[in-house]
Amino acid sequence: MNLLTPGPLARLVKSGDRPDNFIVQVLGTKVVGDGGNKFRLALWDGEIEYKHALLDVATSSLSIPDKFSIVKVSDSDMPLGVPEHTVRQMSKPGGSLNVLVVQHYTMIKEGALIGRKLCSSSQANGHSQPGVSQAATPPSHNTPQTYTTPPTSGTPSLRPPPSKTGSPSTSVARQTVKRNLDSVLGAPSPKRVCDSNSTHQVADLNPYINKYKLKVRVDTKSPVKKITTQKFEGSVQDCTISDQSGAIKVTAWARQDTDDTAKLDKLVVGSTYMLEGLMVKPVFNPKFNTTGHNYELTWSQNTVASGPVTDGPIQKIYKFVPISSLENTQADTVVDLLAWVREVGDLIQFRSRAEKDFKKREIVLSDNSNGGTSINLVLWAEQAEQFASGDAIIAIKGAKVAEFNGVKNISLGFSGTYEASPSVPEAEELEAWASELRGVVGMPASQCSQGGRVAGQSSTLQEIKDMLAENRTEKKFTVLASPIKVKTDNMWYRAHTPRDGKKCMKKVTENATCPELYDCKCGDKKLSETETELRYMVSMCLADCTSWVWATMFNASSLFHMTAQELNDLRISSESKFLDLVNKIQFTEAVFHVTAKVETYNQSPQLKFNIQDMDQVGWGEEGGRDHVKRRWLDVMRLEEELGVSHEEEFGIAVSGTAAFTS
Repeated sequence: MNLLTPGPLARLVKSGDRPDNFIVQVLGTKVVGDGGNKFRLALWDGEIEYKHALLDVATSSLSIPDKFSIVKVSDSDMPLGVPEHTVRQMSKPGGSLNVLVVQHYTMIKEGALIGRKLCSSSQANGHSQPGVSQAATPPSHNTPQTYTTPPTSGTPSLRPPPSKTGSPSTSVARQTVKRNLDSVLGAPSPKRVCDSNSTHQVADLNPYINKYKLKVRVDTKSPVKKITTQKFEGSVQDCTISDQSGAIKVTAWARQDTDDTAKLDKLVVGSTYMLEGLMVKPVFNPKFNTTGHNYELTWSQNTVASGPVTDGPIQKIYKFVPISSLENTQADTVVDLLAWVREVGDLIQFRSRAEKDFKKREIVLSDNSNGGTSINLVLWAEQAEQFASGDAIIAIKGAKVAEFNGVKNISLGFSGTYEASPSVPEAEELEAWASELRGVVGMPASQCSQGGRVAGQSSTLQEIKDMLAENRTEKKFTVLASPIKVKTDNMWYRAHTPRDGKKCMKKVTENATCPELYDCKCGDKKLSETETELRYMVSMCLADCTSWVWATMFNASSLFHMTAQELNDLRISSESKFLDLVNKIQFTEAVFHVTAKVETYNQSPQLKFNIQDMDQVGWGEEGGRDHVKRRWLDVMRLEEELGVSHEEEFGIAVSGTAAFTS
């Protein structure tokens, strides 16, 4: 006779139906939270396993059921004052789940008397199934007895433990004799041999596994970070480990009584280790975990790490997708890519509105999918600084797809990695394709891009606009142009300059009660004029032979050859001299170093130019001659494409510097 009630757990999972009366078997328990009153249960009703039940004993004096116990949950057996069990819907990544909250249960059979997971209802139908009492009764010495093997559910921790052989007293006696012999003979203690056999794979980990041993490779490891909040003060470090089944994140914390980050910091990236005793927890925030695993690991006092293991080390596993497929890939999807580094952008340093400094670099990646497809890889902080794999084939593990203003890009995030010149079969074919493309373009790959220009090179304004039309992210350019209009209104603003040497540069306003003092947006109030200064914010229209654009210059001392305060004093003393100086600057050609990007304002794209610096063109010097040579080469390249020459078309020959041909 089957003691379990098949069916209610399936209806609970599918539609959230609350079962009124049912009998199930407990396959595992785990404490939840710090109060010690809530426990997570893994239940089995003979058809399915349900791992999201919550037992709340705060209003009762019930003990926690042992593993393999059979319990009954019934409304009719509910004591007075104990709430009824309920079903709550909880959100999770990719959907929601129904959580059964149990307040009371009735013990039907202790787990020690069962010792195994009961057979499924499908096995019981049409076959003789021994009852629980039969399973608990020892077999007769005269009559052989056959036991039905319970089906495995794919979760190794839910299988009954193997029976132990040998008497405990015999084992203790052997160890005592061995210690006595060692002390008498002075024999050295045997060396510990690292067992490189794992019991589980990374993909199998869940909170109901009590004991496991992993053989994993350390893919990434972050530096130790200091954290100071109201609830925690210490440091944290995380890493990503993987095997053939997948990857998972490991986090270590350093508190006053523990220093787990020092233990995790000893693991070497790229090496293989045997790990056991880490705590398995649900992913706290998927934003900071790109492994794709439902759980993550936390280093604890019971954690043991052995290695590095040299016997059959774990190799990094890639699951490459073509770049062309990313156009239809949802944002936040984690992918692996094999690509050619077609272009390496400049390192851009900027400060956010929250007054935090950032470093960013954009890499253009290409592969041969769909005839040739490209995408931008965005690197941050140390990864942006240390990238030195231009014109190489790289394999990226754990890249995160993002979308900004309708344009897809990827980033490595917190757990992504890349490997230059990887030893994978697909790399040879991609290298052959990249070599052919380099030959067609006729220049190094790091200088190839759409439109034939790269961020940081000398470009025309129209070339910059064409490039930003396809890739709106911020880039650096150098352009030869002239200011054809300089706005004389609001050419500067008063900024905060703290006395302690820190940088603020935020705009200050007059104090409401004391007009001679200033208030800053950073929070400082009643600042004296000595704690402020005038800063440039000049708006001008730049133009060259191809187009024009409005730009803003915050460091215009090189343009006016005086500080903002000096130019303000000149305007106060003589408006005519001030206007003469501005008119003298207009229509004067110079080399401008700019950053450009496309921003969305009121649901419409707008081109934003910021002038970082400016250099005068010395026409009689080397810089001027180089500029003429570059422009003449552009003319020659254009004539080759058109199939004509200026000599044939106009009957003239150019001599001197403009005749540069090498």
